[in-house]
Amino acid sequence: MHRIARKILQERLVHQQLHSKGSEITVALSGGVDSAISAWLLKQEGLRVRGVFLRSWGTGDEKEDCAYRDDRLAAQQVAGYLKLDDFQEIDLRPEYWNEVFMPHFVEGYRNGLTPNPDLACNRYIKFGVLLRHAARQTNLLATGHYARCQNGQLFRAFDRDKDQTYFLASVAPDALTRLRFPLGHWTKKDVRALARELGLPNANRASSRGICFVGRRGSITSLLDEFLPTSAAWRAIDVDTGRLLGFVSPYLTLGQRVRLGGLPHAFYVCDKDPQSGVLYVCAGRSNPALFCWGYEVEPFDLWRAWIDREQARSTSDCIRRGLHFQAWYRQTPSPCIVRLCNQAESASPGDAAQTHLEANLQSIQLIQVIVPGSKPSAPVTAPGQAVVLYHNDLCIGGGTVRRLIRELENAPPWLTNCAARSTSLVVKDA
Repeated sequence: MHRIARKILQERLVHQQLHSKGSEITVALSGGVDSAISAWLLKQEGLRVRGVFLRSWGTGDEKEDCAYRDDRLAAQQVAGYLKLDDFQEIDLRPEYWNEVFMPHFVEGYRNGLTPNPDLACNRYIKFGVLLRHAARQTNLLATGHYARCQNGQLFRAFDRDKDQTYFLASVAPDALTRLRFPLGHWTKKDVRALARELGLPNANRASSRGICFVGRRGSITSLLDEFLPTSAAWRAIDVDTGRLLGFVSPYLTLGQRVRLGGLPHAFYVCDKDPQSGVLYVCAGRSNPALFCWGYEVEPFDLWRAWIDREQARSTSDCIRRGLHFQAWYRQTPSPCIVRLCNQAESASPGDAAQTHLEANLQSIQLIQVIVPGSKPSAPVTAPGQAVVLYHNDLCIGGGTVRRLIRELENAPPWLTNCAARSTSLVVKDA
């Protein structure tokens, strides 16, 4: 065994979660170095490894499909080099189109949302359809994601810069019990070094970036102009002055800079009104309009499973502290307080937040993620995006943003004055 390979295995392999459900495992090979090293590591554990290459997108366009062919060839070369027990390609383009692209992505934008197709793809395609396909031959599915999975729970990766739990937060809890993430205790630097030491054919291949279906179009706006050609430009209105500044694409999202000529300052999207076709903008990144108290979200299954475990400790608690959230990938996790509520008791944008709610957890349909402080400090995040919650290294889920909490009238003192470092899990009284 090569020097680097031996050294890294001694340091890392001991941390890998070893399943005993069977001697075979399926590895999703993307053509990249991460999935290749994942397959090699599993072989070192003595498992029979089957490789599968997933095709989820393709239009027949020669330029657009060339990346797919390159990825497939790289995956085939890795499978041959590692002498995997099997290699096959699975074509899930119809499933991706019908379960992710049209209903989640296109219709989301049509309704004024900013959806995250990566989370939907992981839930419905990679760890949905592909997982069921893998089950025909093996008990487990592995990928090159940087994350850790143990007993159906999801944990952050050792390499915080590469941690991908944000994109895995919507995966069903029962699927997590059958997943392996061999790179959970690895750093990208070590993975790349090991690939070169082993002489893998894709050792120096660049990591994939961007959304697969954007392709040659270069931007989501160009793609949506093709699938939603009837969408007219929206009015860009200065939220501070009420002045009409021009007309812009309706697909700009909250926090994004708006390209408007002849203005002395940079303007950013702070709110959208799909019914009126209005995009509200504000001057400068520090403008108060770019911040809110928090988010009201529709929870993922993983959050519900965590709540079920927590509920065993108490039957009446409804507000929880000691949690952190991310409103986008690579955002530094920030402290938050989470309030459980149900659909009927959800506050409208102008309503004051309730300080206490005795809720039947079986009926919970919404959660409110609130950032404590004396003024709004949570960055605006577009409805349709995901807010993911963490308790230390444990990813407890999160949900899809339904609306921003702009107003928090009559806020209780414990919310505006509580220290961010508080680790108390429950507040029982206002």
